[in-house]
Amino acid sequence: MKILVLDDGSRANFVQAFGVARAVPGAELEVLSISFRGPTYRLPARKGNYPVAPKLLALFCWFQWWAAGRKLLMSMLKKPADWHTGKPACVLSAGSSLAPVNLILARSLGCCSVVIMTPSLVPLSLFDLAIIPYHDWLRHRVRRDNIVVTLGAPSNIDRKTLEEEKRTFGQQIGIFRYSEIVGVLLGGNDQNYRLSPGWLKKFLAGLQSYSRERRVGFVFTTSRRTPEDVVQYLKQELARWENVLYEEYPGKGVRQSHYPGILACSELLLVTEDSINMISESVSSGRKVVIVGVERKKKRLIFDRTIEQMCQKGYAHYIPESELERLGLYLTESLRCTFQTLNEAERCAQKILQVCQSRRFC
Repeated sequence: MKILVLDDGSRANFVQAFGVARAVPGAELEVLSISFRGPTYRLPARKGNYPVAPKLLALFCWFQWWAAGRKLLMSMLKKPADWHTGKPACVLSAGSSLAPVNLILARSLGCCSVVIMTPSLVPLSLFDLAIIPYHDWLRHRVRRDNIVVTLGAPSNIDRKTLEEEKRTFGQQIGIFRYSEIVGVLLGGNDQNYRLSPGWLKKFLAGLQSYSRERRVGFVFTTSRRTPEDVVQYLKQELARWENVLYEEYPGKGVRQSHYPGILACSELLLVTEDSINMISESVSSGRKVVIVGVERKKKRLIFDRTIEQMCQKGYAHYIPESELERLGLYLTESLRCTFQTLNEAERCAQKILQVCQSRRFC
């Protein structure tokens, strides 16, 4: 069974698509890079520019002008796309910008179309399978036979990868000198959440209090959304700590990311609530996970429902920003508990297999 996975350069989206595709039993994967030329636009409180081309392609999908849509797609690509290395059973993508491309290619190739995340402007009914995260589904509450609702984002993290990373990366940074390794995953600002040096000061004080009477080693990573003043404050403070084994600052000259290694080496993971992707990867890793509240621009957010569900089902614990002074107690209690492991990629892979078999594409 061959799966064509689309990649538009968004790591967060590609990780989900590739993780699901890799989990399909016996799948042969081919990755097709998609990059658009032409005008772009910006969104409030978000970094980067977004191409206009997918919006126009979505209109062609809406009216089901497949032949014309294919010609338009070819004219909008920076580089010619070559997918003629064998007919796939399905086209798989994540994110809105690739959703219309997915449909046009699937119709051209005569195979299934599988999309992850709710696409904008494109009706869900056109896809053979739509994999929708719970927080997205709550906005629309659409119930269809071709929709699968996931609690978190599907992850590219699997047991084999974690075992290899713990053996190689763990030895490299010297995790065996400590009886406990705590991984810290910091997100950043968006239209709902905010990280500030003031918040970080309280958070780091809680970590220091927790580690005072323990042989704890820390590994840290920020994200590309982490504000520059927070990154600089973190570097300044961690330079004084003697038990920091590794720090990673994406977008700040990091040549090779050891993010999977951070997950693999940690017994306990602390991840900020602003990133559903990092939370999903954490609870899929088999580690104990504490979701840490940050400063908010709104009191109640739709993502709260996802976090509440994760905590109720035993995948994670949650500490609100208002209780950071009790962080040490939360972490101590969390270490005593048993956590469940989320595996959305495997569940989605089984659904894809069922759909392709029912359509006789595999």
